[in-house]
Amino acid sequence: MLFKGFCVTRCFVVLASLLFLLFSGLSHTPSALARGAVSTAKDPFAIPKGLEPAVEFWKAIFLDYDSDELVFFDPKDMSKIHRVVKVKEGSRARARRVVRSVRAQLVRRGIPSHRIKVQRGISERFTAGVRRSGRYMEHMRKIFAARQLPLELVYLPLVESSFRNDARSFRGAVGMWQFMPRTGRRYMRVTRLVDERRDPLEATRAAARLLQENYRELKTWPLAVTAYNHGRAGMKRAVRRVGTRDIVTIIRRYRSRTFKFASKNFYAEFLAAVHVMREVERHLPHVRFDQLVHFDEISLHRRVAVSALLRHSRVSRAQLLAWNPALSRRASWLPKGYRLKAPKKESHRFRTALSNMGPMPTFPYHVVSRGDTLSELAKIYGTSTHAIQSVNGLRSAHRLLVGQRLEIPNKSSVKAGAAPPVRRQLAAVERPRQGNDSYHVVSRGDTLWDIAQIYGTSVHVIQSVNGLASVRSLQVGQRLEIPDKSFASQVKKRVVKKRRLYHLVRRGETLSAIADRYGVSPAAIQRANAIRNRNRIRAGQRLRIPGTRS
Repeated sequence: MLFKGFCVTRCFVVLASLLFLLFSGLSHTPSALARGAVSTAKDPFAIPKGLEPAVEFWKAIFLDYDSDELVFFDPKDMSKIHRVVKVKEGSRARARRVVRSVRAQLVRRGIPSHRIKVQRGISERFTAGVRRSGRYMEHMRKIFAARQLPLELVYLPLVESSFRNDARSFRGAVGMWQFMPRTGRRYMRVTRLVDERRDPLEATRAAARLLQENYRELKTWPLAVTAYNHGRAGMKRAVRRVGTRDIVTIIRRYRSRTFKFASKNFYAEFLAAVHVMREVERHLPHVRFDQLVHFDEISLHRRVAVSALLRHSRVSRAQLLAWNPALSRRASWLPKGYRLKAPKKESHRFRTALSNMGPMPTFPYHVVSRGDTLSELAKIYGTSTHAIQSVNGLRSAHRLLVGQRLEIPNKSSVKAGAAPPVRRQLAAVERPRQGNDSYHVVSRGDTLWDIAQIYGTSVHVIQSVNGLASVRSLQVGQRLEIPDKSFASQVKKRVVKKRRLYHLVRRGETLSAIADRYGVSPAAIQRANAIRNRNRIRAGQRLRIPGTRS
């Protein structure tokens, strides 16, 4: 009887314990998930053994030390704090004097100089970053969840920029996710007119792609996150040299000119931010998150002039720039494929404006040939590389594909935001003349290339008909005879029968200048003369000009 009563009592205690755990778990789950806590059994961002002192140090820097405190610590054992000194953040000269003085005192106490490092506290900045994160956190989690990535990765901007879109490092990293220009161009538009590194959503999409690619190649999240700072190639090299994927072993053993304190501590800083945010109510009980920003994105299926968009939508330029931080103040065109941002209550104005705006006038176009570059095309057509890049929505000026069709604007059209006609205006053409011929009166900025393109003929035909010795011998007001197509074909035949044309390179001449002189592309001269490096032509070299035959 006594044994039976004992069993009943024990079963009751076990049942009560299970019910308590169940209800306490249910009451805690919403709050935890709201802050991005891990909901899976396996924690991808558990603190690895051996990294605990570094993580605790960075948590203290984030929470306990303010910006007026300099913390002297041991970089080899970050649990050892040598001294904490108060120095106002703005006084750099005094801070340098204090650092030298304290370092000398610590060395006299027998501490080796390589075991002394200084870090300023950032508790105010970290708290401000946590507060700002509320503006974008929900959108960012959706982006990472769509790629099935750990949601804790959205806390990386706390380490990089404290969630500031206007953050800029002295090395040129920009935006909340601190993309360098070269890396940013792989995933976003990064030009003088549109820099999507400053756009929180576009930069988050790019960061998600980058981190996913890092993980796919490096196989572990500690390496993938560290590669965000040190580079994927750098971490592959570290794994290959050390012979392990264990992040703690790599931090301790890997030696490289670029793998220094910042890269070695990047993952520990990230883990500190993650573990603070998992229990943000305990660590920062008084913080109030900024209100979530609700806005719509409108994907542009065509190029749009900013002036026309503002005129039809009745939105001010200041509002457009505030809603779209990627845009420069000088931006006059929105490229095709750009996602236009607007608050949900205002987005209908852009949608209505876009539907009311008529079809955009087209530009003349150029089909890319092997060896073409944007700088060459800009010289040929009398425009700028940035103008061609902006109109065609090119993310990089160095990525052209053979056969790619590029629209070619002129400088004035890009600055004014008004599309030019398909070809140069023909007001200076006098028609009709005898037969089917016409004349073109040369205007400032005209080139034989432009004129030949306008009339559907060639530079050689116009040269032959008008007896021009050089493509550069044009004068403003000069009248050029433009033959009809039948006569042009006869001239072409005569040009083909001419002897082969050569050019003797003079000192200081470049391939671009020679090509411009003869109305051909530098790439064509390169191919005709089997030149591997276009920058290596020498004085006295004999170059065949393509387009002529024996």
